[in-house]
Amino acid sequence: MNYLKELNTFHEWLDTNPLPSGAIVLWYTLMALNNKTNWQGEFTVANGTLQAKTGLSRQQLHRARTDLINAGRIKYKKSNRVNQAGKYSIVSFDTRDGHKADTEEYTNRTQSGQELSTLVKHKQDINKTKHIPSLANARVIHLAEQYFISISERDKYLLNDFVTS
Repeated sequence: MNYLKELNTFHEWLDTNPLPSGAIVLWYTLMALNNKTNWQGEFTVANGTLQAKTGLSRQQLHRARTDLINAGRIKYKKSNRVNQAGKYSIVSFDTRDGHKADTEEYTNRTQSGQELSTLVKHKQDINKTKHIPSLANARVIHLAEQYFISISERDKYLLNDFVTS
């Protein structure tokens, strides 16, 4: 799973698929935790851990999880045991059939010239301000810091390299 690609795609996906803020923060938190597990297909997280990392109450966490399941962004298996954590899996944008259709639509729009001029202009702006972090980079860093508490200088450098390439 390409972490940054998933974050960017999720952010764009939200434009046409709005979610409550609790569901958004839960998704970002689950992505960060899944990243720590080295992208296992299924990973276990206790509700208490998610509540601490998201700031959501138990009821808000349940509602946010339900919203993400209904939106098709995560899968969840509740444990059969009372005091055992449930299992989560992230639904990647790269493997969804609907995403393939979205990608084809974007490719068709780009080839027809609808978004090509914006892309070219963006590339020109990047070349002019090569050593200054772009607004897109600042936005990604802000979102990362907002949802992941902090981001290292190395990761900021990698984000800048990703956004400007």
